[in-house]
This record gives sequence, structure tokens and C-alpha cells, in this order.
Amino acid sequence: MKKYLPIMLLLSAFPATFFSCRDNQSRLYGDQLKDEKQKIADYINLHNIDVITVFPDNDKWKENLYVQTNSGLYFHLVDSGKGDTILVNDLINLRYIKHTLDENPDTLVNMMSTIKYPYPYVFRYSSGTDIPTSWSEAILYMKKSGSEAIFIAPSKIGTNTELNSVTPMCYRFKITVQK
Repeated sequence: MKKYLPIMLLLSAFPATFFSCRDNQSRLYGDQLKDEKQKIADYINLHNIDVITVFPDNDKWKENLYVQTNSGLYFHLVDSGKGDTILVNDLINLRYIKHTLDENPDTLVNMMSTIKYPYPYVFRYSSGTDIPTSWSEAILYMKKSGSEAIFIAPSKIGTNTELNSVTPMCYRFKITVQK
């Protein structure tokens, strides 16, 4: 019996350790979501962004006016562009800059850009497109030719990497549709 005692003690401690780790992970994720909300609020305050919930007319967009949608996206139309809105199966040429909401997002670690690439990111817009929900939603508010927008995407509607790390991102999109 004495030789089995260490094994029994080890096995009895395992469930307590396992469940306490799970509770800790849940708490940490909840804390991460609170931190993300605060980071978005701080970014909005730092950049004097006015948040509304109804889209203004295309010619009524003030410089720091963003619409918060039901999904949590904060959308700002920089240039409405020309033409119709984007349709399913349109072939989109996308140039973008993305950065974190940190105070100094201009470092290579915190920023990604396709501006200097020789070719834009090209994809066919459809409901099955492998693009983040935030991208899909933002594109719906843009026109086919020369439309430009800035948006803040909470992690829940961002890329898988952003979702897993609970990292909100800011994007600047410029799109045209290939004919």
C-alpha cells in the first residue's frame, strides 16, 4: 500500500489542478476582452473620434466620424469612390495598411502594409471568401472604384490570429474592382 500512496496522491491532485487551470484560462480570456474594450476606448479618445450608430450621407463624413455597427466594427469612409456598391463575385483589388491600437503603431512589429507591394491583394468577394468578417463588412459599405475607408476591428471579427490573441486592429483600405 505504501508504494501506491504517491501515485494515489498524484492522481487525486490532477483533477484539482486541471479544473483550476481551466477556470484561470476563462478568467484570463475575460480579462483580455475587458482590456481590448479599454484599448479601443483609449484609441477612440486619443484620436478624438466621434462615434455614431447611423450612417451619414456619403458627403457628410467628418474627419473623425466613425459608425459603430452591430458587429462592433467602427467604420469611417474617407473617400466614397465611384460606381456601385460591391457585389458577390466581384474581383477586388485591395491595398491596405493595418496596425495595432498601441500608442506607437508605426513599428514593423505593430504594422503591416500592402502599399509597397508590386501587386495588390486580389480576391473574389463572396459569402465563402476566406477574409475576416470585419473586412467583408467594411467592403459592403464601399464603392467599386477608388473607395477608401478606415475601420477598427475588434478581435472577434478580425483574423484568426487577432481572435486568438484578442488583439483589435485598425485598417485603412483602398479598393477597386476588376472588370
